[in-house]
Amino acid sequence: MRVDRISIVFSFLLALVNSQNPQQYSKLLVTTGNAASGQGIGGYARKSEVIDLVTGKTCDSLEDYPVGTLGGTGALLDGLYPLVCGGYVSERPNTNQCKILGSSGQELELNMVETRDSASSILIYPSTVWITGGKHFVEGSPLAVRLASTEYLSLTDESANGPGPDLPIHVWGHCVLSNYDNLEGPNLDLDPGILLTGGVSNEHYSSARTYFFDLISSAWTEAPKMNTDRYMHGCATFKNEGKTYAVAAGGYSITQGGMSSVEFLSLEDDGAGWAEGPSMPRELMEFTLVTSPEEDGVLAIGGISGSTREAAIFKMTCTGSLNCEWTEMEQKLDIGRSDHVAFLIPDELTSCEKTL
Repeated sequence: MRVDRISIVFSFLLALVNSQNPQQYSKLLVTTGNAASGQGIGGYARKSEVIDLVTGKTCDSLEDYPVGTLGGTGALLDGLYPLVCGGYVSERPNTNQCKILGSSGQELELNMVETRDSASSILIYPSTVWITGGKHFVEGSPLAVRLASTEYLSLTDESANGPGPDLPIHVWGHCVLSNYDNLEGPNLDLDPGILLTGGVSNEHYSSARTYFFDLISSAWTEAPKMNTDRYMHGCATFKNEGKTYAVAAGGYSITQGGMSSVEFLSLEDDGAGWAEGPSMPRELMEFTLVTSPEEDGVLAIGGISGSTREAAIFKMTCTGSLNCEWTEMEQKLDIGRSDHVAFLIPDELTSCEKTL
């Protein structure tokens, strides 16, 4: 069964991370999205840009996405191939197209089984991304259909490509994170897995519910509820005093509207619940949240605040015992955008020479 393959994949991941030191990237790739006025066809952006988060240098951009899209998803495969998939395209309106972005335009091609936008994805192995949920349009219906389906995409194992285990809800605008990704490998005292947070679903509309997918048993269970319902929010993980924390930030709420609020969940303490964290400098929705290169916090990239599509990058840094503070970075996006794709990439994919 394909559901069982995820456990096999994770066993290889354990071996990999225990034999290698993690490489932290300091270049940020940002692409697609709903662009500020005049920066995309009808707001649908194709432009890609790369930002050096450490030195403040400007970098050569990777190739632009083939079509203007918003609500796509993506990941860095094998530490070398920036993959961007799906999204809302005005002409179709959804797409299943995927593209490897690169300055030399690699001719590698992957496509999703289903058209989808507003999905959420995560690496479950260096060469394999798990794409979850989202929504798409079907012929004859004016309304988008919310999806519980998931799928795998792999560069190295074509047999792994295809449907994955269904989500417990039909959901879009959610966010998934893991308790091992982008950190110092999995904590073997934990049940390794994926946490699904919030979103708009058939079952609960906008919800504070979260669900945990155990990578060993391939089973979903309900996890601690967030304090606030959220969708089109950001989520990521960070380290503080040797512990791993999940963070959920911003987004829309049916009770509060646009939000700046932040909450944390310890992924290592049994019985822990979501606790209030420091609010972002302003309300932010439809943005991307990633673990910072130092892993002691997170980066909030772009998004929409009020009627403004943000070019700002906000950084939360934590010291001491969850003593966390947000600052606005000097680096900014070339164009303000929301509902975009952003993740860290290695130095060798770009050249950074000019200073800000």
